[in-house]
Amino acid sequence: MDKKICIHLQHIIPTAYTNPKLTAYTNVPITPATPITSAQFDLHITNSLATVTEGNLLNQDDATTHFNNGTINNAAGTVTNVYGYTIGNNTNVSAQGSLATISMTAGSTTGYLNINLTNVVISDAD
Repeated sequence: MDKKICIHLQHIIPTAYTNPKLTAYTNVPITPATPITSAQFDLHITNSLATVTEGNLLNQDDATTHFNNGTINNAAGTVTNVYGYTIGNNTNVSAQGSLATISMTAGSTTGYLNINLTNVVISDAD
């Protein structure tokens, strides 16, 4: 029997407007409709240098987690294989939180930083 995980990606990642060389931050918020234990995504971003750090979603209630901040290729505008998961029994997450924080340092012109998530996968313990 197939099981569906229902999630709501709150506030789809916005396009950020910034000035040259300034850093903007955005979160990857998730509100699970059913308990989850892991999530992953790839990131495509234009005109900036990006870094990714773990948010507060998976480590709620002092849960032990593993977080991979991805493989960053700023020349290509990609961050691939960003993922996190909880470790141990009874570590389901059901409260909303941020999977990751994305830091973007703009290039040399004023404008928009276009942010796209792809390969988004959310999983439960099964």
